[in-house]
Amino acid sequence: MNEENLPFGTPETMEQVRELADTLRTLYDHTDKILDVELLLERDLEITLLPVPSLLEETGVEAVLCWDLKNIMVDKARLDDRKFCNRFRFSLAHEIGHAVMHRNLVHLIKPESIDDFILNGDRLNSMFYAMLEAQANEFAGRLLVSKEHLANEIEFRKPYIQAAVRMASGSRKMLVDVLAAGLADNFKVSIEVMAIRLRTEDVLFPYLSSTNPE
Repeated sequence: MNEENLPFGTPETMEQVRELADTLRTLYDHTDKILDVELLLERDLEITLLPVPSLLEETGVEAVLCWDLKNIMVDKARLDDRKFCNRFRFSLAHEIGHAVMHRNLVHLIKPESIDDFILNGDRLNSMFYAMLEAQANEFAGRLLVSKEHLANEIEFRKPYIQAAVRMASGSRKMLVDVLAAGLADNFKVSIEVMAIRLRTEDVLFPYLSSTNPE
């Protein structure tokens, strides 16, 4: 990992998290709308995927960043099953987030095995752990769905967006739900991830003046 151009230390705000995700894309010249997560991991960050049988069953997660920042243990079944491709891409992006933002904290968590991951996870302060996970989730979402590409997609599909606004009849929630379902696969992410991006970014602002949050 080229750490010279990446800030060292845990971000203090979600905006800093999003800026880091954008910086990583720029640093390694990933300009495509659909990010090649495995290429970013293995070629650019030099992090190796280590397939582990039953990882999800034993830990409840699909991927775990090892403390050396050189390996990610991944559930072998999910790695091999393309049915879970979008979900698995998010899991890998989530672990990239930990590697980039929380590499200064590796001395606190050193999961070299599945048992280590479970033990050390239980020892962490729950609020601190929740903060790290929230940051990694936001990082992953922004990494997979860049604001620039999302804004371009919204503009390109303007007639569809306008039709969805009319159909939502003033309901912001319905509008986001409809658009998320229509846009998610264009970025190879889940509908849930796309809905969060639409709520977080301001790309829908021109269309929301006549809608209500409910």
